[in-house]
Amino acid sequence: MASPQPGDTPSVDCYWHQWQALIRSGEVLWAAVTRRVAKVTDLAPAEWRVLDMIGCTGSMRISDVAELTQIGMSTVSRQVNKLIDQGYLQVCDEQPEDGRQKWVRLTAEGRAELTPIQQARDGAVRELMMDQMSPSEWSSLCASFERFRLRAEQELAED
Repeated sequence: MASPQPGDTPSVDCYWHQWQALIRSGEVLWAAVTRRVAKVTDLAPAEWRVLDMIGCTGSMRISDVAELTQIGMSTVSRQVNKLIDQGYLQVCDEQPEDGRQKWVRLTAEGRAELTPIQQARDGAVRELMMDQMSPSEWSSLCASFERFRLRAEQELAED
């Protein structure tokens, strides 16, 4: 196969091994993060992701949680109901604009459960990623992934 020339757009085939390494790195990093978080909670990763998403916004519709976490609606509904039963979430009554949508928010118990989860997750990200890069490398990586996200959202919106 000929080497790419200046101005050529490299094919994905040309970088297949790099792509595979990137995917594998993401999987291993996620496993390390979830292992650290598992030391501070009995919640499953999908459950603490739901708790985290709601905790960051105050209150959310379940459909928005599913969209933002990329977890299926039926799975999110089950998780939300389980988290309500455990006392970590409560249904919001003050969202009257659409009675068909269920809005939820953290309880005090939910906030107490979420705080060490966020600390463990953030510590793992800092140690495993941020500390391995210069601030400019980290900024560049984040900017690149933001571009990727925006392009992927554009494609998803086209369907």
